[in-house]
Amino acid sequence: MPSNYNTTSPSQRTIPQAFAEAAILVESLIETRKLRKEILAEAPITTALRIFGQTIEGGEATDRLRTVSILGKASEVSKPVAALVRPILTAGLQVPLPRVGTWGSADDRYYLAKGVSLSTSPWTMNYAATELAQAEVAERSSRAIWAEIAVSRASTLAEVIGNVSEAFSEQMRAISDPVDTAYRKLVRICEALSAPLATADVTSGEGFGRSFVNLVIQAGGQKGGTVARLREDAAVTVLELMVHLARLRFEVLLDADFYRAAGIVRGWWRPGTPPSSIEAKCDRIAQLAVTGLHILARQGVTDDHFRQALSSSLGAQRVNETGRAVAATDPSLDPSISRWMATGQALSEKKANESVREDNERLTDEILAKLLIAVDNQDTGPQALDSVADNIEIIEPLNATTLRQGASRMRLIEQWSKALGERRYIATSGERGKLVRFDPALHQANEQIARLESVRITAPAVIKQLPGRPAEIVVKAIVEKIGG
Repeated sequence: MPSNYNTTSPSQRTIPQAFAEAAILVESLIETRKLRKEILAEAPITTALRIFGQTIEGGEATDRLRTVSILGKASEVSKPVAALVRPILTAGLQVPLPRVGTWGSADDRYYLAKGVSLSTSPWTMNYAATELAQAEVAERSSRAIWAEIAVSRASTLAEVIGNVSEAFSEQMRAISDPVDTAYRKLVRICEALSAPLATADVTSGEGFGRSFVNLVIQAGGQKGGTVARLREDAAVTVLELMVHLARLRFEVLLDADFYRAAGIVRGWWRPGTPPSSIEAKCDRIAQLAVTGLHILARQGVTDDHFRQALSSSLGAQRVNETGRAVAATDPSLDPSISRWMATGQALSEKKANESVREDNERLTDEILAKLLIAVDNQDTGPQALDSVADNIEIIEPLNATTLRQGASRMRLIEQWSKALGERRYIATSGERGKLVRFDPALHQANEQIARLESVRITAPAVIKQLPGRPAEIVVKAIVEKIGG
C-alpha cells in the first residue's frame, strides 16, 4: 500500500482508488485530528467519502461495517465533519447492515454503533436490539448505544424487550455451555437498558410485563457453586432495574405481569431461601407495588388480580405486611378497603334487615326520650339554678357566678336536645303536675292504680310523630295518685 496515505501533507496525498486506500487515508487523518474544514474540500478526501458511500450500500460485509465505524468515529472529530458524515450514513444505511458478530475491536464496534445512531432507518431498531442482546459479554460502551437506539426508535417498550429477549434466546440456544454466559449477559443487558427504559418518551405498551419476564427467563436460573455469585449478581441487577422502572414509569408500576419477574428471580434459589440482598430488593419492590394498590384503592378500585399477582411473585406475607403498613398511614380509607389492603379479603358485611334497623332506631329514640325528660325538669333546670344564684350572690359571689355558668350550659343542652328531637320528630307530651285520668297504655306508676282514677303527671311522656303516620309513644308519662 502506498505510504503517502498515512501522511497529512496535502502535497503528498493522492486520490484513493479503492476502499482500502480510502479507509487508510481517512483513519490516518482522524487519528491526527486533521479533518479540518479546508481538508474536507480536498479531492482525496471527497473521493474517499464518495467511495465510503458506495461501500455502505453494496460493499463486502466487513467493509460495510468498517465504513460505518470509521464515519461514526469521524463524526466525533468536529461539527463540520459530523455534518458532512450524516448524509452519507443516512443515504447508505437504507440497506440493513450485516450482523456484527466478532468483527473488529471493541473500539471498532463502539464507533459502529455511533455510526448507526446517526441513521433513522426503521431497521436500526431491531438491529440495535439484537446487537444489545448478542454483543460480547465484555462490551459495555457499544451496548449502551445499542440500548439507546433500540428504545428511542421503538413504538413501545414491550416491542424492544421482546426483540432483545428473542435475540438473547436465539444466542443461548447456540451456545454449548450457556450457564455463565447467560447470567453475565443478563447483567449487561439490564445495565444498558436501565437509563433509556426509565427516561425514554416511549409508552410501555401492551404486554410489557410479559416481555420483561421472558427476558429474565433466558438466564435459566442454573444452580451450583460455580455460578452462585453470578446468579446473585444477575438477580440483584434485575431487581434493581425493576425498582428503577416502578419508580419512574407509572404504567409499569400497575402492570401485574411485570412483578412475575421478581418471582422468577426468587425461584432461582428454590427450594432454598434467597440471600438477604435479594429479599431486601423484593421488599422495596413490594413497597412500590403496594403503593400502586393504594392509589387504586383511594379511587375505590380493589384490583384482586393485581394483588394476587403480587402475592404469588413476592410472597403473601410480604404483601400483607406491606399493605397493612400502608393502610395504617391512611385513616381516610374505608374500613373494607383497609382490610383488603392488609389481607386481600373483603370485610364481612354486617347483616342488615328491616327489623334490625328498627330495633336500633327504637333504642336511639328511647335514649333521646330520656334526655328530653331530663331537661324538661324545671325543679332542677336553668331557672332553678339562676334563682339559687340570685339568693346567694351577696354572700357567695363566686359560687353564684359558677351556678349561672352551669345554668347557661344547661340551656344549651336543652336547646340541642330539643333540636335533635325535632330532627327525629320526637317531643315531650303532658305538663308536670297536670291532672289526668289513669290509662295504663299512656301512663306508668310505681303503685297499683285503677283505670280512669285521677292521677298527677310527675314526668311527661315522649311521643314520636312521623309525617303522615299516627303518633307512637316512646316513653310513657310517669304519674302518681293525688295526695299520694
